[in-house]
Amino acid sequence: MTAPTTGRPRWIWLVAHHGPDEEHHCLRLPLGPQGIPVCARCLALYPTMAAVIAVDLAHRPIPTGARWLVAFAAVAPALIDWSRTRLFESRGSSGTRLVTGALAGIGLGLALADHLRNPREPWVWALLGVVAAIVLLVLHVSRAPS
Repeated sequence: MTAPTTGRPRWIWLVAHHGPDEEHHCLRLPLGPQGIPVCARCLALYPTMAAVIAVDLAHRPIPTGARWLVAFAAVAPALIDWSRTRLFESRGSSGTRLVTGALAGIGLGLALADHLRNPREPWVWALLGVVAAIVLLVLHVSRAPS
């Protein structure tokens, strides 16, 4: 089964959600004859987030009175870099995406670990709301006719 417009297998979209015109956002893993493109930011974000959640839940929470501030500060660079590339059609770099993805993984990992402890933790919902609002705003502005 292949994707209708690219000829790539459909499952590739699970690890590389960028179309052929945005493949520069991906790193190519040396698997198969042509390799597998994987989103650079996601390649760093998801493993980091899983590791932070696992460590945080297995041990005492990372002690900080400003845990929410650490999480917001860690997620901000990824949002800024993603917004910059969307709004200004900048190519950016995979190195930047890897670093900002790892930072976002730390911030989201802290938030999700707190959410797993207490689903009503207000700062977690605030973080997710801010992220969602920024993503929706940037998508709206970047798709608006000029």
